[in-house]
Amino acid sequence: MPDVELLKYSSREGASNLQDKEDRQTVCPSRRRSCALVNTPSPCVNKAVCHIQELKRKLESWWQLTGQHLRSDGRNINSNMLGLTSADGKDDGLPKELCIEGIGLFLGGGFTLFDPSNGMNILRKETMDVLMEVAYLIDRLEADRQDAKESLRKERQTRERLGKKISSLALWKLQEFPVVVQNEHEACIRDICELKWHLRQKKETLEQVKDKVAHTQVLHRRLNEDIDFVKKHGPLVKEKLELEDDFMTKIKAAQVEADDTFAKTTENLKKMERDLKEEDDALHREKKKLAKDLDRLQHRLKKKEVEYEELQCSWVELNHKVTNMEEAVSEMVDLCNGLNQQIPKLDEQQSNLQNEVELLENEIEKERVKMDRIKKNTAELQNQISEIRQAGDTKVAELEAHLSKGRKELMALREETQEQELEIEDYTTKINQSEMATKQLQVDMKRIQQKIGQNERARDKAQEHLVPVMALHCSIKANLKDLEQLTFIEEQSNRNVTEKLKKEIMVEMKAIAILKKNISAAIVEFNKEKMRTDEEREDIQSEFEKVSSATATLEMEVKELRKLYSDKTEQAENLKIEVSNVQTAQQNCSNDLQEKRTAKLQSVNAVKELFNNVSGRYEDVKSRIGELQSISKGYREESDKMEKTAKALPTIIEELQSICEGVQYKHERALDIMTIIQHDITNCEERTIHKTEAHEILFPKRHTAMLEIKADLREALQENARLAHEYRNLQKDLMIAKREAVCVFDQKNRAEVSFQERKQLSLLQKRMHKAMVKYFNHRSLHSQAELAYFQSLSNANNQKITTVQEELSKAIQRLSAFLLSLTDDSTTTGDGANKQSNPDASGLSGEMPAVQIAL
Repeated sequence: MPDVELLKYSSREGASNLQDKEDRQTVCPSRRRSCALVNTPSPCVNKAVCHIQELKRKLESWWQLTGQHLRSDGRNINSNMLGLTSADGKDDGLPKELCIEGIGLFLGGGFTLFDPSNGMNILRKETMDVLMEVAYLIDRLEADRQDAKESLRKERQTRERLGKKISSLALWKLQEFPVVVQNEHEACIRDICELKWHLRQKKETLEQVKDKVAHTQVLHRRLNEDIDFVKKHGPLVKEKLELEDDFMTKIKAAQVEADDTFAKTTENLKKMERDLKEEDDALHREKKKLAKDLDRLQHRLKKKEVEYEELQCSWVELNHKVTNMEEAVSEMVDLCNGLNQQIPKLDEQQSNLQNEVELLENEIEKERVKMDRIKKNTAELQNQISEIRQAGDTKVAELEAHLSKGRKELMALREETQEQELEIEDYTTKINQSEMATKQLQVDMKRIQQKIGQNERARDKAQEHLVPVMALHCSIKANLKDLEQLTFIEEQSNRNVTEKLKKEIMVEMKAIAILKKNISAAIVEFNKEKMRTDEEREDIQSEFEKVSSATATLEMEVKELRKLYSDKTEQAENLKIEVSNVQTAQQNCSNDLQEKRTAKLQSVNAVKELFNNVSGRYEDVKSRIGELQSISKGYREESDKMEKTAKALPTIIEELQSICEGVQYKHERALDIMTIIQHDITNCEERTIHKTEAHEILFPKRHTAMLEIKADLREALQENARLAHEYRNLQKDLMIAKREAVCVFDQKNRAEVSFQERKQLSLLQKRMHKAMVKYFNHRSLHSQAELAYFQSLSNANNQKITTVQEELSKAIQRLSAFLLSLTDDSTTTGDGANKQSNPDASGLSGEMPAVQIAL
């Protein structure tokens, strides 16, 4: 809405119209005051027009009703007044308490007669109320117009005063202020303009913030509407969610049971595999133990050799570092010698600098003498000036007598000019006020024009937006219907799919139960066969132990009774045959066990394949269920969004209609204001023309005075510049002398500081050299001790290796002697026995196994 000033009652109306108001209030007790803007004229006129239109509408409707009843009934006239009221006491679109003279009818069908004088009085009161209110509003509008005229006249007077004050201030500024002050004043004006610009920007930011707040409020309303919609339709959604949760719990329970069966089967399979692996590992461990022992011994030897080589390398590196440090120390000693040689040169430079400082001090003394001479000359000049002043004072006294007369005349003229200046100031203040008012009016005009343009644009945009919004609304409704049908069809298909999946899951659960039974039976059979193999293995081990004990006793008997060897050979052959039979039986048992093991593994692999297939199908079914659930959720979300947009559209349309009505009202109001402002602008332009004519007459006189003042100022400025130039030259000479002295002092200080730092450096380098020598001596002793320790360890290891080698050689010698003794006994018995025993002896010598010793 544009800014509307609330105009009060005029001062003339307050005293003269009090009685009229009281009379009107007594005559019009039922008058209402319901204007939107109470103190403005145009809404009140609109209100009066609306009242008159309502009265016309009531009369027309009443006449139409009376005409219809007269035509329908056609009865005789009984009286001169007709009154209509509803029998039910309701307002069915009929006018209340209306009457017309000259007609008297009896109306049936819900209407009854009443006293016509009362209806006439009521109608007369209403018409009088309306007419009195219209007259009151017209009087009020005339009073407002007169107040507006008076305010315009006052503003014009203030404008003239301000113009006069501005002209007087401009003259005073041209006469009094110099150019420098004017420049400073202009800089201040620029700063003020910048501050005003910043204020405008902040106001614009405030407006933007207000717009954002309004937008957020609109969004908040929409959110509240969405929340209300959710609260209304929440129970239905909760029921749907509860049903879906029940289905999901059932599916999850079935999934948990399947996972449990899967876990149990996997654990059983893992146990079977572990048992098989343990049996295989037990066979391989015994083979690896001997190989590991030999590998450990070889690895230890290699480690010792590598450590010995590393120690040699470290010894070489330490020697190389020691040589490098010695070279660095020698270089540092050379640097110290060079610095000691530069010290006398620096002393010579210092002495030269001191001589230069003395020369500069002599020059400064000379300049002081010159300054003293200049001071003496200035004192003489001052004495001469005082003499000239004494001679000029007499002349000045004479001139002052003449000037006193002129001053009196000037004082009288000055008083007259002051009075005129005060009048001019009053006029200038009035002109300034009027100019400010015109500027504000221009700003208001521009703002109103901008607002009108913005409102028109907003109206066009709103109209443009309404068309696609309506089209969107229709398309959204159609899409909603299609989506509802699609969702219904998809829900049915999802239900069918879920039922099919449940059936498949039940079938697969039955298959899993059958597989569990088969696996349990296979495990029982495997355990039984394992027990049998363990028992057979124990029997074979017991028999093997018995045979080994028998062989040991036989060997003892062979050693003790070598003479009876020929008798016992037959028993040994029999025992060997039994041992070979036992070995063949053991091999046959092991082969049978391996075949059974392969068969069981094949059955287990088949069970695994079946289980993998079942788990794959289960995962596919699970993924399909998740996809269907996600699709259904997406459709539900889209349908909720469409419903929300469909509900929000009518509210948006109503808001846009209200905005359009407000814009139209603003447009009408702005046109009225524009007409008033244009009339004021024409008056202002006429006044500015008169002022420009007066300005053209006064401007040349003021310009000549300003040029004379500028010439005097230029001469004074030239003198000031010359004196300032001389002062600057003297300051420059002084600063140069001071800088030279400071530079000499700094150089001296730097030389002293560098000399001290170099001394400290040399001392630190000497201490560092000593510390490094001590460190390397300590490090060499430590490394020598470590080498000695490693050498002692290597000697001890060599001794241990030699002892082990000697023991091995002795054991080998003993074994070879034992074998030779066995061969010697067999040859002696062959010579003393019969011919039948010769092939037996030859068989024994040929069947003796070769003994191998692994190192």
